Amino acid sequence: MHLFPEYYRGVRTIGRLAAYSEDLACACDPPEPAAFDWSPFVPAPEPGEVVTEDRCHALLAHAGIEVARIADEVGAPVAMKGISRQVTHRAAAGLLALSLRTGADIRDAWGRIMARAQSRSVTLDGVYVQRMAPDGAELLLSAHRDPNFGVMVSIGAGGVMTELIDDVTLASAPMGETAAARALNRLRIVRRAGGVTADHALPRCVARFARLAASAPWRRFVLELNPVKCTGKQAVAVDGFLIVSEP
Repeated sequence: MHLFPEYYRGVRTIGRLAAYSEDLACACDPPEPAAFDWSPFVPAPEPGEVVTEDRCHALLAHAGIEVARIADEVGAPVAMKGISRQVTHRAAAGLLALSLRTGADIRDAWGRIMARAQSRSVTLDGVYVQRMAPDGAELLLSAHRDPNFGVMVSIGAGGVMTELIDDVTLASAPMGETAAARALNRLRIVRRAGGVTADHALPRCVARFARLAASAPWRRFVLELNPVKCTGKQAVAVDGFLIVSEP
């Protein structure tokens, strides 16, 4: 028996034990990892290889995760992003332009991105043009392989709020949509928005992401989507990258 010197510690511990018990009930029959062939998208990666966003989005779409498509397919407004394995934070590097609506906007943004890359001695693999995702809450999804616990998924505040708000939860992969909804509802930003149920788009996106990550064949990797933009009926991966630290 353990005695708590303050009431609030005892109540908090009981609450966490109850949540843990419910989590175990959700995790008692986890789904199998996705049967996904990574080789067409990441053939023979070198240690530390960065898989750029265009390739990352292609594999995400193939795995059934909705991504923001290119401008020719969906029309304006669009975002334009400089793609380089040397840069993983395009906004900070000045390689990002948003809400471009006309051909003149796109040409001007192209010139700015090229000039910025040259001034920073960054080699561009290309420029990625995609539709602007609808306004909505922004979340981060990230997965890595822990040497003790296997593939873990972290879910938290996304976009510019990732580094400003300490609001994140961890869960093991793979997981079903019910377990994904429970993990999401542990986040303050989700609870303040009214929470989610297992039949919403966001738990479905998280569950597919977790199943995909669980199938990754490498010893050490990071697969990250930031942000995933969420509306009531849609969850769209806007930015994504993959780093294979140890094949």
